[in-house]
Amino acid sequence: VDEPLPPFDEGGGQPKLVARSAVSSGGQMFLYEAADGTRLLRFEDLSVGSAPDLEVVLTRSAAPTAADLASAVAIGALKGARGNQNYLVSSKIALAPLQSVAVISRAQNAVIASAPLKAPTR
Repeated sequence: VDEPLPPFDEGGGQPKLVARSAVSSGGQMFLYEAADGTRLLRFEDLSVGSAPDLEVVLTRSAAPTAADLASAVAIGALKGARGNQNYLVSSKIALAPLQSVAVISRAQNAVIASAPLKAPTR
């Protein structure tokens, strides 16, 4: 998968980078928020192992395990195990209690890769 970073702020402004971190299996995770409240989760150079039924979720744990998956917030099916990918995150999802983004296998009830939701450093 090789999706470019799309223009997603309908107001024409520059989206704010609200989180950036390394993905445990390889690549980088970015979370952007536009002035209109639109949020975009982006993986760049993602590399995860193959497993059945891969999904992107947000969790309340900085280092999620299978025990955290019951309360995870689903974002969508993983588009591919490698590459650059974009996912819209609903503005209705409260980010404050969430601490990480994870790629999980629902079929195996397992965390395949994760990245903490932490503010970017300048």
